Amino acid sequence: MKQRLREQYRALDPVTLLAEIRAAQEELRNRVDRKNTTLQPRKSSAQDAVAFAKALGTTVNAGDPRATHRRPKRRYKTRVRMPSKLDPHVATIEGWLAAEPQLTALAIVGD
Repeated sequence: MKQRLREQYRALDPVTLLAEIRAAQEELRNRVDRKNTTLQPRKSSAQDAVAFAKALGTTVNAGDPRATHRRPKRRYKTRVRMPSKLDPHVATIEGWLAAEPQLTALAIVGD
């Protein structure tokens, strides 16, 4: 089973697959819109792949999204710094540390 899957994977061609997907989408679009009463005969997938590869640079201009399309990154909102609950007590703590530099946080909290 693994060997068959590996052989199938090696045979895959992304350009050909994308061309076949787009051809199928076009066929569905034609059926839904009922514009074409008869289906046109399909070209071989090799011809489709060649035509697709030639049109790669021009499809974006026609409004066709790229396969590698990504949404643009959004900028983060700037956050306003909220005042700390310690702000009113910073001067007192700094006074304690200036008077007794060996004090630890546990000693300060314990008082």
